[in-house]
Amino acid sequence: MVLGQRGTAVLGRPAGLTVTITDPEESEGTGSARAKSSLTVIQNPSLEGRLGILMAGTTILNGDETSFLNAYVMEAYGDALGSNMLHLDIAKSTKQRGNPLLYVLAYSNGSPYHTASQLPHEICKITDEEFRKFEAALTTPNQRAVELTGMLNNMVQLIGQRVDAFSLDNGKLVLPPNYANTRFSSQYI
Repeated sequence: MVLGQRGTAVLGRPAGLTVTITDPEESEGTGSARAKSSLTVIQNPSLEGRLGILMAGTTILNGDETSFLNAYVMEAYGDALGSNMLHLDIAKSTKQRGNPLLYVLAYSNGSPYHTASQLPHEICKITDEEFRKFEAALTTPNQRAVELTGMLNNMVQLIGQRVDAFSLDNGKLVLPPNYANTRFSSQYI
């Protein structure tokens, strides 16, 4: 991880990494948009040097609330995936009142993720095949570090290429400085 201009965090990728891009599918639900699978950055690396990513098998967008079904929450430190991964049946990103207004990710048991965002959480649509490939890498026992690093770098590249609010700078993910960088306070519960 390297800090860019104005404290913007960037996460690099090793040379020679190849990313295959396919168009994700989307269907319309009743009164809401549904992406079959998605990746969402939930913690900006500029906060404590960690990148937080939520991967969901199904994503439902409904106004100011986004629901993530069959979700995995993971944190990365540079190119290394942290050992603590959480699997959830459901998680929700909701807009919370306060000063400043924050977008908070809450788990199905009501407990919040420790980082909130001043900007809405951005959704990176991925294909079901990409989801299954990432899920297999995350859940296979005794996974090698190099395979997990490759998976993480593939996720970063997809997010940087598919989310308009983010970008890639020489293979590094660039996030807005006020995106997912606010330590969560109990006043928003």
